[in-house]
Amino acid sequence: MNRKNIKNALSKGPVPKRLLETQHLCKIILNEQQVTQEEERTGFWIFLSDIFRHSGLRLWGMQILILILVCACILSVHNVPNVIPLFTPLFLLASIPSLFQNQTYNMCEIEAATRASGAQIVLAKLVLAGAADLICLSITLVLAAIKTDFSANMFQLILYAVVPFLGCMVAMLWCIRTCKRHAFQISMIVCFSTSMFAGGLSRLAPKLYQLSAIGLWILAFVLFTCFFVREIYFLTEARKEGKMYGSIA
Repeated sequence: MNRKNIKNALSKGPVPKRLLETQHLCKIILNEQQVTQEEERTGFWIFLSDIFRHSGLRLWGMQILILILVCACILSVHNVPNVIPLFTPLFLLASIPSLFQNQTYNMCEIEAATRASGAQIVLAKLVLAGAADLICLSITLVLAAIKTDFSANMFQLILYAVVPFLGCMVAMLWCIRTCKRHAFQISMIVCFSTSMFAGGLSRLAPKLYQLSAIGLWILAFVLFTCFFVREIYFLTEARKEGKMYGSIA
């Protein structure tokens, strides 16, 4: 049906008898529906519990499996402090599938259209992953200290555990925020590479490895902490403004 036929059909329709009254009633309804109160929104902690039911169980389950693997390896190795950096990136590696779940299933656009911003979703998953990682790293450090009969400096153990973990976390957040494609793969490669580099350095250059814990590891800890705080600031600001954290692939 062309435009002319449509106009003819509409012109033959019934003449509205109560047009003004209908318009007035519509104006009243629209005025009554104007937003006079703030719309009730889901609180962040309620939203966090929803995210936990959706992907938190799998995330925590992967962390527990990695923790069991790390504890078994720690109990079987001779020099525990030197192998700590080999294992700590694995905790973040177990969190990557959940953090990149939207990209894996091509759901970025749908998440962007929901009332929960992409930044809020990433922050909720990051809180869940951070809680699991904190527990796992604490257990790992305690077990390492017991295995070495507290002969190693606890501060040195913390540096060995936290520095590679922070480095991988900063790289992962940077990939989410700036990389449109291959962010998932880059994050996985960073975690594997960090583990392999730490393990190789401890075997090929053990003196340099131990000496670096005094100066270079402290410097790396400060740098990674600054970058991590900056990324968290970007993430929280994006959440407040209801924006996406990162690009839609």
